[in-house]
Amino acid sequence: MTPQEPGSLQSSPETAGPPVTVSITRLVEPDRIPEVTHWVQSGVNLANRYPGFLGSGWVRSRAQSREWHMLYRFADHDSLATWENSDDRLRWLDLGRDLVVESRVEKRTGIEGWFDVPQDALHRALPRGGSRR
Repeated sequence: MTPQEPGSLQSSPETAGPPVTVSITRLVEPDRIPEVTHWVQSGVNLANRYPGFLGSGWVRSRAQSREWHMLYRFADHDSLATWENSDDRLRWLDLGRDLVVESRVEKRTGIEGWFDVPQDALHRALPRGGSRR
């Protein structure tokens, strides 16, 4: 499948599965940050041309950290697979092979667990009858 206009979806909402978020942890040498930033943005620009692309971002845990956490999201598993198996993405990854080291990849369909403590763990951590402030 070839890229299409940004925001166009490959499947109808009635048949599409849940959105899928991919989290990739990559190691970046501090002296390569400008190159890596350019490389990552070029990948976002490519992905944005594929049906079902919902967005992306990247963060570091602190200024001196070599670990970058990169996220991207697609409307469903099929649109994600189209991007992940595309020649565009394979060429883009090849351009970054000397810039980053991939250390972990996770795929999730829900928002739970990405940013918040699961509710059952939160309830165990709160004092009885109180709330966290």
